[in-house]
Amino acid sequence: MKENSKTDGAAFWEHALNFYNQPGAKEVLLDYQDRLEVDVMASLWALSAAVEGRSLNAEDVNEFFALTNKARMEASRLRKLRRKAKSDGCPEYQRLQIQELAAERAVASSAPPINSVGKADIFDANLGFRNLKLTLAISAPKVTQAEIWKLTKIIIG
Repeated sequence: MKENSKTDGAAFWEHALNFYNQPGAKEVLLDYQDRLEVDVMASLWALSAAVEGRSLNAEDVNEFFALTNKARMEASRLRKLRRKAKSDGCPEYQRLQIQELAAERAVASSAPPINSVGKADIFDANLGFRNLKLTLAISAPKVTQAEIWKLTKIIIG
């Protein structure tokens, strides 16, 4: 595992942005968020752990949800307001978009440090799949294994 010179929240935020910007990732993540109630930041955290060679367990995932609850609820609230503002053509849309992004960054800052969770493991797509499957089993049980593989492959290969 490599050491990060950045704070843990900043390192996770950087992973999240890089993952989100993978070709096709944004579209799949937003589709899953809307259709299957997937928590995007939880999914990206699970995949970040995999990339850092960390195998998560249920306790780790539950800790993520407990520590980030307030920030995730605020991001969800702002997302609903932003979507309504967009559909209504409201001038508040851009301000709400900025606030929602700040709330998502607060999720990253609240998340357990990747190097303190799970156990060391060898990084590969299977580790990403296992971490994501566990996270989604706890938070979005409607997601199928095929959907989990699709997201894993898009984001980490």
